Amino acid sequence: MTKQITIRGTVYPSQKAAAEALGVKPATISAAAQAGTLDYGGLGPASGERKASASRRPVTIQGATYASRADAAKALGIAPSAIGAALRIMAPPPPVTIGGRTFTSVKDAAAALDATPAQIKAYLFVKDALLRLA
Repeated sequence: MTKQITIRGTVYPSQKAAAEALGVKPATISAAAQAGTLDYGGLGPASGERKASASRRPVTIQGATYASRADAAKALGIAPSAIGAALRIMAPPPPVTIGGRTFTSVKDAAAALDATPAQIKAYLFVKDALLRLA
């Protein structure tokens, strides 16, 4: 028995029928169903309805803004992967909140709480896991 599938309010008799109607492969619909992203099935990254991937978003490096990481890499004469690596290195660490106190980093939290960074990371991991179960 074939299972009906609904994408953006349209009911299709099967994944194959949905794929044919949307102009994609059945595997695309199957993957979207497994990922829980059926409403994006058949839209493609250029549709405007999907969030642009990180590599297609504008990026600013040393005051110059480029349309994408690829454009920045081309203009600077370096590999696109180097742009991503540089952005990760330059990004400030996220703040850490423990017991109602917010710290600028895991390292700062560890110093203030007389703990090691590994202990702080372990605490945050367990805290996050417990929140996901709730």
